[in-house]
Amino acid sequence: MRSLMPISCIIPLFFGCTGDQQTLTFPTLPDIESSTTSSTTAQFSTSTQTKEFVLSLVGEVRGELEPCGCPTLPYGGFARRTVALQEVLDGHTVFQLDAGETLLKGFFSNKGDTSIDRALLIGELSKDIGVDVWTVGPSDLIAVGMETLQTMTGPPRISATWYNNEGQRYFEPFKVISKDNIQIAVIGLSTHPTDPRYQFIETKSAKETLAALLPDIPSDIDMIVALGSMDDEEISDLQYTFPSIALFLSTEGANYEDPQHKPNATQIIEAPKQGRFIQNIYVRQTQPQKRLDNHVNEADWRTWLMVKDDPTHSVHQTLAEKGQRKNLYFTELIPLSATFDRTDTASQEKIASFAQSTIQKSQAIAEQPTTTTEPGFAASGRCAQCHTAEMAKWSFTNHSRAWESLLTHPVEGSTTNPDCIGCHTTGFGQVGGFGEPSTSNLRKFKAVQCEACHGPLKGHPNDKSIQPTPIDKDTCLGCHDAANSPDFDFDTYLRKATCQSK
Repeated sequence: MRSLMPISCIIPLFFGCTGDQQTLTFPTLPDIESSTTSSTTAQFSTSTQTKEFVLSLVGEVRGELEPCGCPTLPYGGFARRTVALQEVLDGHTVFQLDAGETLLKGFFSNKGDTSIDRALLIGELSKDIGVDVWTVGPSDLIAVGMETLQTMTGPPRISATWYNNEGQRYFEPFKVISKDNIQIAVIGLSTHPTDPRYQFIETKSAKETLAALLPDIPSDIDMIVALGSMDDEEISDLQYTFPSIALFLSTEGANYEDPQHKPNATQIIEAPKQGRFIQNIYVRQTQPQKRLDNHVNEADWRTWLMVKDDPTHSVHQTLAEKGQRKNLYFTELIPLSATFDRTDTASQEKIASFAQSTIQKSQAIAEQPTTTTEPGFAASGRCAQCHTAEMAKWSFTNHSRAWESLLTHPVEGSTTNPDCIGCHTTGFGQVGGFGEPSTSNLRKFKAVQCEACHGPLKGHPNDKSIQPTPIDKDTCLGCHDAANSPDFDFDTYLRKATCQSK
């Protein structure tokens, strides 16, 4: 059963009750066998030594660099994640795992940012933050292409399921990670790309892959984990098939069900979307290469976390008794809230530099000469000369106050964040539209004006070839996507937020 703690269950614990078509060349691929010998191959240990560690899981980061302020809960960001890992997991042995779908911004909308600069920064930040291994996913391919995905700076990438037409893998199939006398093997299971540009990739099933690969895992490994953007139905069928796999760690499935432990099954734990939370999995292991069990109540686990360094506390005996010949685990979903805001993280400097560069590029595009195919933006003042009734109605909507909402929002720096500016102004990064947040640009293009929905109209109505674009659902989904506007309903929002009178 998928295990992802609902937000409603975790918030009180913390806050109280309040791509492109290209000629493809295949670089020299890694020797598959070499990855299986990267660790020592000592005989399997029968020791019942207890080992305690944490698997810190993320997935579907989707190119998000900073907290997004649109949802009710503006969580996330690499800077907060850095602080949370340092403060929440201080004193623990931590393995950071990324289930993939990491690089591409805007996957859930029609306003995707395929900027390779963003993707490369995400890879760099993931490495800086200490991610130990990353299973690549289909949207990562869309963001940078195969060759860049193989060679870019970032955590070690794995995929046991992707092959070229010569039967060679593009990435190492698994990664052995050793920390504090604990060794885990992480197997990468990437789902098949659906983008037509990447149909040259041959994908083997997870079942076939694991059956062939597990005998190659070194025998002295403490834990084996399967990690990746795995298909719901396929991975659910494997829960009883491979008892040596301790956990299946996946991106969030389409058919989410409430957490429920399945006895004698390998548990599936999902990563929350867009880097807004981290899923910490606390492990107390006595049996190497065996499934995990959660037969310990939450109160005992939380007590253990508080008194972990006090061996005289009775909770240690409780866990020891319940963990006899069993591997125990407990999951905790950590919201990356303002609690973890700091001003001295190195990631903030890199993100600020990227934001400044993005705005400068947008300004350069905005200053380009307009053409008949790119007529530029007239701004709402010009529209109001003919459409007075529509303008009056629009002035009472949230769209008209979109820029002001950034000024009052609790997420600091929203007015200089290109991820925010794009949906709170008109024509950002387009010819003749909003570029940098200067006084003159704000005077003309702040807020979600007429042309944000109807398209650039400079020259209308004198130039009969320039006509407004009808509004449809796809127009709105550029900003009102599933991640940032989860309650979006086209008909309701159309009446409330635009000049439409019906």
